[in-house]
Amino acid sequence: MKKFFYSCALIIAGLALALSIQKKEYTPENTVIAWDFHDVIAYKPIGAMTWESIRVVKDANNRWDLIKLIFSPSFIKELWYGLGQTKSGDRMIEEIVALHPAELAEHKEKIYNIATLHYISPEMVDIITSLKALGYVQVLASNIGHESLMRMEKNILNFFYYLMDCFTMAL
Repeated sequence: MKKFFYSCALIIAGLALALSIQKKEYTPENTVIAWDFHDVIAYKPIGAMTWESIRVVKDANNRWDLIKLIFSPSFIKELWYGLGQTKSGDRMIEEIVALHPAELAEHKEKIYNIATLHYISPEMVDIITSLKALGYVQVLASNIGHESLMRMEKNILNFFYYLMDCFTMAL
């Protein structure tokens, strides 16, 4: 949560600096605001994700194969390398499952469910809603994959449609 507020403070400070340097007035007519989803609008509950991951392994018919895979240096390297790339979570899941179908294919649905667990920041919802009321054009700029976006839509349906109503579609 500290990271979130630190990021917001940095953004506000940057905007204040930009305004003072340029002495340009930012209005809804000349400004588009782009928001990232992860760690700005929403954050991943690492504790809940970890607990759910442990439950999946514990309940799996192939739990020992999963444990061997998860703790193998090659798997850790694949994850670490994949996390360092600029790709969507969907693409990472698909690539990891394709590399280890015997161990992971039957758990793909559960992996997606864990990956799409999010807590939405009510403070950010207030900010986004306020900016919409002021007439600012806002866009969601994120590397969320289509599959994850559709799953999040199901999990947080009311919020999703409420928030999407605040954004302008951009291609």
